Amino acid sequence: MPGIIHASGGWKGGSGGPWGQGPRNTSGGGQTYSSPVSLQANSTVKDTGNGAIQFAGTIDGNKTLTVNAGTGTVTLGGAIGSTKSLTSLAVT
Repeated sequence: MPGIIHASGGWKGGSGGPWGQGPRNTSGGGQTYSSPVSLQANSTVKDTGNGAIQFAGTIDGNKTLTVNAGTGTVTLGGAIGSTKSLTSLAVT
């Protein structure tokens, strides 16, 4: 089951709205996570319109993370697994 990401400062991008069960999808608006991210379940973030996806802070959690920006850019600006290693990370 796709999961939940908790970002202490929230997130912005695409059509907006709070995180909930299921993958986080946008269609061209991109996504920016400006605060540290803690994976609470296996999670997927995707932009079907090839928008950029950016994580500015750390990403932690003993879970899987799939990031799909199509032909858009993916930026990982902080440490990954600095306090809790990810089970896996897939970036496309």
